[in-house]
Amino acid sequence: MLRDAGEGEPVKRRSVQHEAHTSPGGVFTFRIIFSFTRASHLLFLVPAFLLAALAGLFLPTMSILVGRFLNSFSQYSGGVIDGDELTQDTLPTLYALLGVGVGIWVVKGGFCCAWIVYGESQAQAVREDLFSALLLRDQAWFEAQKAGVGTLLSRIQTYVTAVPAFCS
Repeated sequence: MLRDAGEGEPVKRRSVQHEAHTSPGGVFTFRIIFSFTRASHLLFLVPAFLLAALAGLFLPTMSILVGRFLNSFSQYSGGVIDGDELTQDTLPTLYALLGVGVGIWVVKGGFCCAWIVYGESQAQAVREDLFSALLLRDQAWFEAQKAGVGTLLSRIQTYVTAVPAFCS
């Protein structure tokens, strides 16, 4: 890709194209979310997707176990089973609920960690690409900007040099 160096000849640089990929209706696609994904990011992206799918399986499992638990209580309140049978029926379900709770804690913790690490990897890739692109710019390009740090610094320097003259 060619870029304009401000004045003079265009300079060839590596292509860093990350435009907004939209459908004809103007709606963003998933392609833009993953536009900075590199091969090394797949180490965290694949487990993030797998843990997300696994985390989704816990809700139906929890519903089934709570249903069994409440079914035993309704049988007890209806007089179908006594207290000892209630204990025998609910104890395995209670242990299963405890196991599901621990599983949710572990899987959702891994799920969050994987997505956070992936997001931070994406942010690092964006910073590296932006820094690389800025390093290729000529000094004239920075000085020609109407807004930004360079403009701010020149205004601060002008103010600092003018203040002692004004105060004396």
